[in-house]
Amino acid sequence: MVGRKPILERPEVISALKDGPKPLTDLWRETSPDVAYQSFRQRVERLINSGQVERVVKYNRIFLSLPGGGRSNGRK
Repeated sequence: MVGRKPILERPEVISALKDGPKPLTDLWRETSPDVAYQSFRQRVERLINSGQVERVVKYNRIFLSLPGGGRSNGRK
């Protein structure tokens, strides 16, 4: 783990979340395949609890988005 950037400091994660809500499993596969899924999910849970990312549940899947929803999706 030495030298690894925190999840939200990785440019690929930031750009993926800026486009709108992203499925958690897809985000893990695209940005952190070298990390065990359970470890990735635990780190994401800490980010959710601290308010740095938001959890959106749709279609029985967990999606992540930046606070404020990222891209406009018609909600106010």
